[in-house]
Amino acid sequence: MKLDFNTAVQYPFKKPSRLCYILYFFIPIFGWFALGGLKIRIIQEFCKGKYKQVPQMSFWSDCKKGAVMFLKMIPFMILYMITIFVLTVSMPLEQSMGWLVLYFLTRVVLEGIILPMLIINFFVKEKMDALFEFEVVPKVFANIKYYVAALFMEIMLSIVFLVLSIVLIGIPAGLFTKNIFLARFYKDFVQ
Repeated sequence: MKLDFNTAVQYPFKKPSRLCYILYFFIPIFGWFALGGLKIRIIQEFCKGKYKQVPQMSFWSDCKKGAVMFLKMIPFMILYMITIFVLTVSMPLEQSMGWLVLYFLTRVVLEGIILPMLIINFFVKEKMDALFEFEVVPKVFANIKYYVAALFMEIMLSIVFLVLSIVLIGIPAGLFTKNIFLARFYKDFVQ
């Protein structure tokens, strides 16, 4: 199925009853892991080019997947926090404009380009070492104009669902479609 902006906006509403899955958020820990597991399955479907509808939740199966993936992600999160700490601490006390620009650009590249692709790679492969497959990064930079376009579409989609949040349906819709265009980029240029 072809992915365009209309398909992305309509995706969570093709089976509107599944928007109620967001209510699992109010079940501490188990509900959060179940939503995390569902989100991983959604990203995996996006990377296969499937945009038919939000998949049906299997609470305990999704909960297990979310918990296992969270545990696998802990070493990477620790390393990432250390990296950000070192970047922040290494800033000179007299923060010149040049140093601030360099710091800002480093954070943008890290959090806007490298991190999303590594996380999608991790979700697709479900292996801890997928978070450290930095060979993904050159593929992103080789196709940077398409990546920027995907990022722009993500921002536009977020704005649509932010507006729809006024009537509450935008909250689950935004959650279930987050990274749809980045996953498509991953499918087309990284996999």
